[in-house]
Amino acid sequence: VKRDPNDPHVFLFPISRYPDPEMNDLLKKIIEDAWRVGPWQIKIINDYEDPQLPHIIFQDLSNSNPRVKDHTMFLDINTPRHEWLFSYTIAHEFGHFLGFLDSYIELVGKEDRSLLYYNLDQDNIMSARTGRVLEEHFLELDRAYRRSPN
Repeated sequence: VKRDPNDPHVFLFPISRYPDPEMNDLLKKIIEDAWRVGPWQIKIINDYEDPQLPHIIFQDLSNSNPRVKDHTMFLDINTPRHEWLFSYTIAHEFGHFLGFLDSYIELVGKEDRSLLYYNLDQDNIMSARTGRVLEEHFLELDRAYRRSPN
């Protein structure tokens, strides 16, 4: 993550270009639309493919959840692109690229494999499907990436 030298409210995030141009544009739009609060915003820089940069992979996740591991975001290829959950999941997982942790606890029953979520902050994008990006996210980024004095 870098600061935009022309605007202290803008953070530039390099991510590897997705091979399909239409999907690349959609991913960029989803992230940039979600990660914008007042004057604060994330701008995605993805002019080329580079496996060393954070990147997104679509695969069959029938038996697991979307996640970020190292610098790869794994998303379910079976999720319809027009559903709200598709955009929310991308915005949420992108928060992990920025270093934000989940703000929910997920418990799975030992015997019946039942699932229980505890939202720690329902308004936070890092919660389980109920939140959005908050100004607090950008204030944390601001603290982490202060502009160095020249």
